[in-house]
Amino acid sequence: MLETKLMGWALDRIAEAGFTPITVPSMAREQAFLNQGQFPGHVEETYALPNDDLYLAGTAEVALTSLHSGEIIEADKLPVLYAGYSPCFRREAGSAGKDVRGLLRVHQFIKVEQYVICEADDAQSASWHARLLELAESMLQALEIPTR
Repeated sequence: MLETKLMGWALDRIAEAGFTPITVPSMAREQAFLNQGQFPGHVEETYALPNDDLYLAGTAEVALTSLHSGEIIEADKLPVLYAGYSPCFRREAGSAGKDVRGLLRVHQFIKVEQYVICEADDAQSASWHARLLELAESMLQALEIPTR
């Protein structure tokens, strides 16, 4: 119950900041991972579903980036703001100790992500990054979680 309430609270906070909440699929085709930049560098951290030619995503960004794949978004339609909500799956990196021999640890978690498509401009990107950071920090402060 706590996880569900926390995710709903985060989606509400991000939506209040102008982002469109969207639930994305946890599976995607290889091309979506390539387009988003996850592949080829993170293939080993990704669970494959070879019978279906799909992979389990470790981030909502894979699906969110694919929403506008092949599109040219006119400047007057920018920025596009999403609050991606998704289950995520990642292999644990670096678990080779004697305590875990023979085990494959699965990292499965739900998360809410802030996602922005803005003009390809360094100043705008920096401004959006600062705004995303401020929003994330404000949520942690509201929960009284210390940050650095």
